[in-house]
Amino acid sequence: MNHTLDIKGCPTLDGRTAYVADLYRAGFVIRREDVEYLKKLPCFSVLLIKTAKSRKLEICPPREVRSQQLSEEAAAFLAGLGVQLVIADDVSMKGRHPFPVAAAVCLHGIEPGFYCCSTTEKGATLSEVPAGLLPLGVRRDGSLYSRIQWGSTTTLNPYYWICNLIDDDIERNGGTWGANTHGPANAILDFFGEEKSISCIRIFHNVGSPISIEEEMASAIRLYVSSDERCSHFGNEEADIDSVAWTEILSAQMEMKEQWNTYFLDQTVSAKYIRIELVKNFDTPPDVPWTETAELKIFP
Repeated sequence: MNHTLDIKGCPTLDGRTAYVADLYRAGFVIRREDVEYLKKLPCFSVLLIKTAKSRKLEICPPREVRSQQLSEEAAAFLAGLGVQLVIADDVSMKGRHPFPVAAAVCLHGIEPGFYCCSTTEKGATLSEVPAGLLPLGVRRDGSLYSRIQWGSTTTLNPYYWICNLIDDDIERNGGTWGANTHGPANAILDFFGEEKSISCIRIFHNVGSPISIEEEMASAIRLYVSSDERCSHFGNEEADIDSVAWTEILSAQMEMKEQWNTYFLDQTVSAKYIRIELVKNFDTPPDVPWTETAELKIFP
């Protein structure tokens, strides 16, 4: 799919690799921590930043940030990655940055990820990702394709389906994995039978249903990996998943906030399976047995 952007102030660039980042969940000031995961992606020279201004769905407007700026530290970091142009939907991002910043009216409908980009003084065009840029098994946004192999706790209510872990939905009333327990709850994902290298994990922490309370978020999350083929043969929720060897790669104490959390592994690991464990929630009452998180992104 091609996109044409009617914007002014772009230098003339032809056939450059661009990346679209959805940062509407960042705060008023976009910090280095908000964009640091980009260092794990293939190189690009044009960055498009989507904020709340490019969203059509408004669920809880008073809690959304309506204007966002790019911090000097974040801009310096992006310049170090080789970014030569930023196209944002918020004119307030313009400033004394190491690269020009052009403002588009709206970037709604442009999915996060890689594109081929050409720009002139009159506008910009985005087209299909350059052939061969992303290896087999990598999505447009640079993360690994994965699928749910098994889950210990889930429910029929679509707000709480375990498959919501990988559905790209970070809207306020969107899907989360709401495990019907105070904890723990486990899910096992695989990479369609392939062994993949893992160097970065991103978790979007959220609650899904409008009746959910923030204490339902997991207060601690652990991630493990394995290449034992038995991981694909577990049956019901009573299965003993600890009967196979797992290597812990992440143990994180979570904040009770709706936000992206990014973790860089000290060493790249290779595995066929990854297990996410919601250890416990933030102490909900006995009659509210839910432990939740939203998205799990795994980067090579």
